[in-house]
Amino acid sequence: MSGARRWLEETHCPFPYFTEPTLSVYQKLGLKRSIVSVWNPAALGFYGAQMAKGTPLPKAYADIEDDPHQMGGDFIVDRHAKLEFIYHSKVPSDRPSVDLILASLKRMSQP
Repeated sequence: MSGARRWLEETHCPFPYFTEPTLSVYQKLGLKRSIVSVWNPAALGFYGAQMAKGTPLPKAYADIEDDPHQMGGDFIVDRHAKLEFIYHSKVPSDRPSVDLILASLKRMSQP
């Protein structure tokens, strides 16, 4: 079982997901690995602040080896398998705004 699948099961995430071990789609979408972006000063500060407050941090799965340096992104694919929205995260916590996603979905629903 992959870390993604386990996370989806644990969080009861209702959305479909896609994994592929060769990372060819990941690379074609322009996603990359980055040690510098993952372990940037803001991320280290966040983890340090959480630890100082005593907030439990997510633990890595002991029996699964995932790549923590893979950068993420958000994509919307229409019913014809056309990419309608592409967002490459600059740091792990970087996600598009809800307004940006909704605007993309609204454009897709227009004739």
